[in-house]
Amino acid sequence: EMYQMTNIRDYLTQVRQAIEATPNLNAERYFEQIFTDTRCNLRIRLRFADDSLLEISEAVTVRRSRR
Repeated sequence: EMYQMTNIRDYLTQVRQAIEATPNLNAERYFEQIFTDTRCNLRIRLRFADDSLLEISEAVTVRRSRR
């Protein structure tokens, strides 16, 4: 199911909830830098139970649909 985001806070909430709901996962770093209600930077460092590491750095823009 596709989730329609209306602003950047919706997106960040969805990301946080997905991380929290994932078993055997430790968020070593979670940093949000919100610029506007449609733009942000997000940096995440995730450690898994097998000691593997995933680092994500993204610039996010939410586009508003024209209806």
